[in-house]
Amino acid sequence: MAQTSRSIADLETLLATNGARGISGIDVRDLMESAMGCYGGLHIDGGSTALSLTATPAEVDTWLSSANLRNTTADLVNGRLQLDSDGIWRLDFSASFIVVTATDRFNWQLRADAVAIAGGQRDVTGVLAERASVHISQLYTAVAGAEISVYAAAVGAAGDATLEHANLVAHRVG
Repeated sequence: MAQTSRSIADLETLLATNGARGISGIDVRDLMESAMGCYGGLHIDGGSTALSLTATPAEVDTWLSSANLRNTTADLVNGRLQLDSDGIWRLDFSASFIVVTATDRFNWQLRADAVAIAGGQRDVTGVLAERASVHISQLYTAVAGAEISVYAAAVGAAGDATLEHANLVAHRVG
């Protein structure tokens, strides 16, 4: 039988049956699985990934590697991180990039199943030919199978940026 990550409410219900000795070995294993957490991440390290951006948000799909996958599934081809269990997830995105063209503002968004996550976006102002950075940290209540991705857009005129380093990390916290 596969290990199962359970919600806090499911674990509380399970533990309430202990007086009747209703906890099996599988239940204990599932408790440990749930307590150990779920996490995963996508990374761009030491790269120089060019992004040509317009006012229409485009998915960042140039992730080079994934790491520490536990109840998450990395899709490097499409640039998504799938959350494999229900729960409250802390999503963190950080990136450093160089502004290549004269556009001075970029909008970065966290999305779930291609829909913007409320509160999960930031506008970043950059200076031509200089490094800029962005960080977004957001709690998100997900159902199993949700696909998390990052979108970027130029605010105003079209612009180019070169991603030097980026991380998208998900950690289930509840």
